[in-house]
Amino acid sequence: MPQISVNLEGVPVLVENRRVSLDALKLDAHNPRIGLYKDSQPSEDLSEADIYHAIANRSPDAYAKLRDSIEINQGIINPIWIGPLHDGKHLVIEGNTRVLIYRELFSKYPTMDLWKQIPANVLPIGVNESQVNFIRLEAHLRGTTPWDAYERARYLYILNDREGYSATRLEQVTRLGRAEIETEIRAFRDMAEVYSEKFPDDQYQSQKFSYFVEFERNSRLKQQIQKAGKQVDDFCEWVGTQRIPRAEYVRNLSDIFTDNKATDFFLQDGYDRAIQYLAIAQPDLVSPLFQRIEDVIERIKRLTFYEVEEIREGNQPGRKRLLGELANVSNQIWQRVEEDDSNSVNDEAGR
Repeated sequence: MPQISVNLEGVPVLVENRRVSLDALKLDAHNPRIGLYKDSQPSEDLSEADIYHAIANRSPDAYAKLRDSIEINQGIINPIWIGPLHDGKHLVIEGNTRVLIYRELFSKYPTMDLWKQIPANVLPIGVNESQVNFIRLEAHLRGTTPWDAYERARYLYILNDREGYSATRLEQVTRLGRAEIETEIRAFRDMAEVYSEKFPDDQYQSQKFSYFVEFERNSRLKQQIQKAGKQVDDFCEWVGTQRIPRAEYVRNLSDIFTDNKATDFFLQDGYDRAIQYLAIAQPDLVSPLFQRIEDVIERIKRLTFYEVEEIREGNQPGRKRLLGELANVSNQIWQRVEEDDSNSVNDEAGR
């Protein structure tokens, strides 16, 4: 059998590269991309029909496009990854969606040998769970197919909380920034350990995840809430009872909690009443322009080392141009602001 050498967590491993019968494959119930579906099920054990339903319906348009592409191109470019033979089956570690599509196409073209087997990288006996996780991370966290934010955070949380992966190790294998990793893990922990307890029947829980990301990345807000005698439980209550209408409004809570009266309005009547008061009492705090500037600052802070290196080395010319324009415009305005401040000081000194 042809073999290739691949580095799994820095360790060279000989992997068989061959076509494998579809009948010899077992779908992975622990596939990170169906974590949301799995969390919503009463049982931990998912049947192959459950897995098919979760994958095909997770993003129907994306699934259909991939199926059409594989059919038109008469196969896949990148082999799937499967475990060693166990009880007559290979566990599909990466490539569950492609296996399902091959099965559909085999049903459509039962006389074509092309769809009876699928190209696969077969891991040897003795490969450890850490190396399997590495393959999943490579395929999902750094893959080309967008991954739902909730499911990505769920997997980071599992690796950190149950598998003992440190933030530093996750940073190395995912190329995500450490701050982003830690924020997502804390946000998922808030949802899994606090929000789910308070609102166990919330069918739209995953859609609230962005609320908790906004909350966990805003250290100033967390300090202000603690100062007001509130904590994560209270924030969960506000989200669950829709006291905060939209996730992006979470960042405005910092301004609300700096004003005692606005805080009272928020706690008694909700976000809209509090922001209406601030718009009159402190209009500069609710300026749409400066709220967007604050958002841009936060997003730029979250650029990873690898993204910055890509821009620095000229691989992202469009982004480099935009950053340059932003720096130039900001410097011009800042110099004018500082100039006005220095003139005011000189005027005061001359009086």
